[in-house]
Amino acid sequence: VHLTLNANVAIAPGLGLSAGVGKNLYHNFQKIKLTSDSVLPHVRSDIKHYLQQGEDNLTRLTASYFFMPFEDIYFRVSAGYFEEMYGGFSTEVLYRPFDSRFAFGFDINRVRKREFAQRLGFLDYRVTTGHANLYYHFPFYNLLTEVNIGQYLAEDRGVTYNISRLFDTGVRVGMWATFTDVSAEQFGEGSFDKGIFLSIPFHVFLPISTTAHGNFGFRPLTRDGGQRVAVRGRLYDVSNNATLGAVVHKWGALLD
Repeated sequence: VHLTLNANVAIAPGLGLSAGVGKNLYHNFQKIKLTSDSVLPHVRSDIKHYLQQGEDNLTRLTASYFFMPFEDIYFRVSAGYFEEMYGGFSTEVLYRPFDSRFAFGFDINRVRKREFAQRLGFLDYRVTTGHANLYYHFPFYNLLTEVNIGQYLAEDRGVTYNISRLFDTGVRVGMWATFTDVSAEQFGEGSFDKGIFLSIPFHVFLPISTTAHGNFGFRPLTRDGGQRVAVRGRLYDVSNNATLGAVVHKWGALLD
């Protein structure tokens, strides 16, 4: 049973601060006895130590700046503690024409592994990750496909395939699979990273309008191959409402 308090502050146009703190009200993580058998750098498989030692934690503390130097081109620069396991610097650029179903961009992240207690300290592991990102929104069933090609946290290189469907309620359901130059034997049980996810908009349950979502992901196993850093404010998500497709799709609700 874990309680998290999140806050976002807009300091100036395009400049914002995002923070989150957590409190473990009850857990039995001390019963986890298995240790990682991964032959790769332990970029995710040290999850046991984070769960056991990060009872009262700083989940994130990030400053981000968004801007558009040219029409249809978005930029983001972020710094701070991005998630429970990593912090550092991140930059991203996205080309997304207003009336197009296609978008592409890239991101580069220089991150360092956080201490298990998830306070302000870091461990020795540092890595640079980055991906070229391609998106296409199909005209039927509100299907979105995403392909990410680049280097992951364990310095393995490969591609992630992601497909999801957006329903009229705002709920998005999808799945992903990642294949890198790490062999199935090196990856370990599961052979490659894959999973499913669900995103639920809070406005479904609240009497007020909000763009906040609850995101839930499930992967059969947490291994070290094919892992990305979780940076909030990805440009494709941020720019979703600034497209012709979004305006047309939500026109009925706007008139209501």
